[in-house]
Amino acid sequence: MPVFSRSDGTSSFFHRSAANSPGPKGEVERFLQDHSVTGRRTGPRRTAPERATAPGQAVTTCRMCRTGSETVNDHLPLMKHFSLLLMLLLTGWVGYAQNHELEQPASVDEVRTQSGVDPTRVTSRLGYSFRFFDRPADAAQINNRISATFGVNDWSFNLKADLISLNTLPGRSGFVTGFGGMAFSALNAFFVNERHALAASLDLAFPFASQNIATATGADGSLTLTPAVTYSYTINRSLMLAIQPQYAFSLATGRGYACTSVLTLRIFLAKFYDSGFYFVFEPRPIYDFQARQFDLVLSPIVGTTLGGGYAVSVLAEVPVRGQMLRSRGAMYLFALTRTF
Repeated sequence: MPVFSRSDGTSSFFHRSAANSPGPKGEVERFLQDHSVTGRRTGPRRTAPERATAPGQAVTTCRMCRTGSETVNDHLPLMKHFSLLLMLLLTGWVGYAQNHELEQPASVDEVRTQSGVDPTRVTSRLGYSFRFFDRPADAAQINNRISATFGVNDWSFNLKADLISLNTLPGRSGFVTGFGGMAFSALNAFFVNERHALAASLDLAFPFASQNIATATGADGSLTLTPAVTYSYTINRSLMLAIQPQYAFSLATGRGYACTSVLTLRIFLAKFYDSGFYFVFEPRPIYDFQARQFDLVLSPIVGTTLGGGYAVSVLAEVPVRGQMLRSRGAMYLFALTRTF
């Protein structure tokens, strides 16, 4: 997403329309007066009603700087890019701390296990993830997810729950938070050798989301089962490829909701390092049988182990098709896990 342009065609913060500006010099002086960049005011600060507008044009006040502007969201692209930069800096800091203070991972194999990338590796793990969905028209969604995985021999059982915050509920201002649902899954790694591994899993998603959250997020309101099979191939000690086809369908559907019928193919190519870092690229083709619609999501992942079983990761999920990008938005994630 460009920093200095917007998809709706309006000008950015630094490129306002000449029709609403006395000229480049005057615009710079107005910016300095309204925002007090130099630490002192060079003139009286204008309030929103004092700003010049075209006849019949409503004046909108920016919630961040409290000055009138026809481009309220000029700050948002900068905020989003700053947030991504902050996540990358945090990952770099964690890597530095790992190399200088914390316990080093024993091997590349341990990094692969603690990363959680390979579904055929059975472990016990606790995790927290923060997910931000970046949508057009100021719409935003934040998912806070807590998950717990318990590994027993070749079996692992996972329970996860979401707390969702939205700023798009009708009649409500700001963010509103509610329960986003719960899912339970069971996985069995039934075949594992030096290079090849196979696992089968079932994921059961419960329609426990609150009504407002379900309506605003477009949740299908159904009890959904997702069987999956994972094949993992170890190319060498630090490089792996995994393929996981999965099919989600409705067992029971609430009144007024469409049935779920979605086929997804997850493909992981992962590289692991002795330093604890790992890098993953996941292209994810998706076909919705109900909508008769194909989508593709691209997801780069960067993470590092911290020693002692801890790991952090950041990732992005970007839909390729424009309609899905506008409806679902790109998703950015920060996750912290502890493997036992």
